[in-house]
Amino acid sequence: MARLTRDGISICFYQALHAFSQALETAETYITTRTMDVLIVYDWLRLAGIKLMEAELKGSPGCGELWDKQKPGFSQERWEFWRGRLEDIEKDAGYNTQAREVAGKAESLLKQLMGG
Repeated sequence: MARLTRDGISICFYQALHAFSQALETAETYITTRTMDVLIVYDWLRLAGIKLMEAELKGSPGCGELWDKQKPGFSQERWEFWRGRLEDIEKDAGYNTQAREVAGKAESLLKQLMGG
């Protein structure tokens, strides 16, 4: 879906939003699945990050319980929250090595996409 979005074949912004919410806005009940969730977020950022940063999804559903602002869609505040969550996962020894490494790569890429 990220490749389709990047190439303009299909616009899958809602699927991306769901992936970010699932990976970064939900409680840590299943730490073993977090690796796959973070890999999906990384692929979205790597393949279609610029398009996602430009997307406007006002009024879209899909906020996880950790996102207390309850602003739906993509916003600067939410991107910053996600960046912080990726940084937290990278530093948390409770996650496996692959999850921490990918979270670090995703956080660096997101930081770059955000211009800082």
